[in-house]
Amino acid sequence: SGAGAALRGHGRELRDVLSQLRGRRAELSGRIAAEQAERRRLQARLAELARRLAQSSEVLAELSAARALIDSTIAETEAACGEV
Repeated sequence: SGAGAALRGHGRELRDVLSQLRGRRAELSGRIAAEQAERRRLQARLAELARRLAQSSEVLAELSAARALIDSTIAETEAACGEV
């Protein structure tokens, strides 16, 4: 009958649409997995950069303190030489 053929046609269309949606879902799942991997890589890189930044800040503070000590020594020495 015509109604049966129409139902079969709709069933095929639904299967095709479902197949397309499943394909799209699989594609998106792959892209999500890739983005998650990239995010983990970036987070690890960020942690390493934060560690290096903290280390650099410590070294910079030590170097600045050493320079300040030398500046003080130079100033004291120049002042003493001026008194002699």
